[in-house]
Amino acid sequence: MPACPHCGALAHQVRVTRAGAREFVAPTPARCSGPDRHPLAAGRYQVSWTPCPCPPPRTHRGHHTWTCHCGAATHHPPLAAELQ
Repeated sequence: MPACPHCGALAHQVRVTRAGAREFVAPTPARCSGPDRHPLAAGRYQVSWTPCPCPPPRTHRGHHTWTCHCGAATHHPPLAAELQ
């Protein structure tokens, strides 16, 4: 799977626009990261972006975040181990 040319993070999906440009997008997780692993169905989660709280060296500016109705947050790229 290709890496994002801006942040180097792996596991991005590549979409080609009608104009022929490539877009790198984070894959949407199927389930939340909480203990019950709820399915992330329409209307039951919120999508957002948060600035990177990870310690240096940072390889990206922020994280895509999916927050489940139970409060569990899933991040892409994943947060540094000490922040989880």
